[in-house]
Amino acid sequence: MGKEIVFWSIALFLIVQTPLVFSIECSGLSGDAYNACLDIRNSGITEEEKALLVSNLGYEGIYYPNHDYVYQHNINLDINDAPSGVEKQSGTYVRDAWMDLIAVMPSVQYNGSIYVPDKAEVLSAFDYSYQIPSNYYSSGYPRTSGGDCKRTYSIVKNTAENKVYVNDAYQGSGELVDLDIDSDSEMKIVYSINFKVDIDHYRWDKYCCRYRYRRCVRYCYDCDYSYDEKKTDNIVITDSLHVKHYKNDLQATVEAIDSFNGNSKIAIDYSDSITVGFADSSFDSYKYSYSINYSKEPYYVYSLIAEDYNHKKIDNMLLDEEYYLVKNTDDCTIKAFDLFDNIEVECNLDIEEINLQIITDKLKYKPDETIKVQIEPSDIPTSLIYAGQTIEAIGEATFSAKALNNKIVATYKSTTASRTIFVSDKERFALFWNLSIFGVINYFIYAIVRKYWGVFT
Repeated sequence: MGKEIVFWSIALFLIVQTPLVFSIECSGLSGDAYNACLDIRNSGITEEEKALLVSNLGYEGIYYPNHDYVYQHNINLDINDAPSGVEKQSGTYVRDAWMDLIAVMPSVQYNGSIYVPDKAEVLSAFDYSYQIPSNYYSSGYPRTSGGDCKRTYSIVKNTAENKVYVNDAYQGSGELVDLDIDSDSEMKIVYSINFKVDIDHYRWDKYCCRYRYRRCVRYCYDCDYSYDEKKTDNIVITDSLHVKHYKNDLQATVEAIDSFNGNSKIAIDYSDSITVGFADSSFDSYKYSYSINYSKEPYYVYSLIAEDYNHKKIDNMLLDEEYYLVKNTDDCTIKAFDLFDNIEVECNLDIEEINLQIITDKLKYKPDETIKVQIEPSDIPTSLIYAGQTIEAIGEATFSAKALNNKIVATYKSTTASRTIFVSDKERFALFWNLSIFGVINYFIYAIVRKYWGVFT
């Protein structure tokens, strides 16, 4: 008897612990990750700490947002009961109703906010049970229950629907719903349960079942239908989540600027993260690092967290100011990505011959006069510098003329062009004029004195 008690005690413990133990799986891992998972499972840390460590063992490429890894894990979860912390509601007949917004996919947690792209999906879980009383039948008069000799229950309505809204705009219903998001939004899920029971009540009906001399000497009782009653449970459970709309113009280019001594000078321009590869050199720049967070114990739902990283890695390249020197540009590949999107673009390694020119509307200007500048070719982004001011322009630009600043310089990639103008200086011109007049007068006096010096002496 003692052994049986121990056996069933152990079995009960394992049944209770099953959701926690088997939610931390190692079967999907291999090699060192699998061995590490086994070590973590057999360690003395908490189940929550084990889940966090194991969830990141299978996540490959911490600098790339692997949304598919998160998605496949979450949609394959068997969530058959309310996660930890989710309250259940009950009505007259409905029991333990619950609903929970499990995950928005894809999404990224960053700086305390949850970011989502234009298109996403929301996963939710929900369930309830119900219990109606058994039909009642009296064993005979005068026995009743609540005045009824018979009472029957029948379910006439048992419906439930899980509806999803984004900023009050209906998106769909069910466990996995597609979302259209074009701004920062409030996502709301409404789980409605409508349950109706029809109750037929029967009461004892007294009637004379024996007469003697036209007098009733015996009464009998039939259990006859009396009235109908309907009772309903209308339970509504809501859950909501605020998300931020992620909008980004992902860009990446690699262009050859110049070449000399067998080396190519290239410009790498990108908006977020990028990997550039050549035959024997590479350039990597990662804006974020990513890790897996979990929630909704004991199911351990995955979500992706991004943290600022901003790290560059250069292999077999030389940095030349804002450009890079590459010996061999063969087999060039470009891959760029941000929180949600990724692109692959072609390398532009043909050196562009540009005849860059600057044309001004005239050559001589007064101080503060407008200088109108025309740039040729007119369809390229050019950096213009004049009087310590730098502007980016395409086709044309204007400056305010400054005294003693007589040169305009234009730069496109490694090509430069200049234009020399003349800006007069009012103050210096006035000083020069005054000095000139003063000199002429002095010379005139000197000439007169010299001419008549002998007369006076």
